[in-house]
Amino acid sequence: MSLPYSPKSPDINPTEKLWSHLNRVIRTMDPQPHNLGQLAMNVELAWLHISVSTFQKLNDSLPAHLKAVNAAKGCYSGF
Repeated sequence: MSLPYSPKSPDINPTEKLWSHLNRVIRTMDPQPHNLGQLAMNVELAWLHISVSTFQKLNDSLPAHLKAVNAAKGCYSGF
């Protein structure tokens, strides 16, 4: 399937979904970071603890995302 839309759409970019996941994880960490060094440590800790199932879910969701973007004719798909 080829899309006549931008391949850089955040709706079909699994990396954007992964950053969103990391953001949610980091926001739930206690204590919250108070400086850049602490934030970097929290990002690394969150990254190291991403489960295989999280990557699998991102991969498995891609066909549905592509279908939604195609149905929306390249516009925002809601994903």
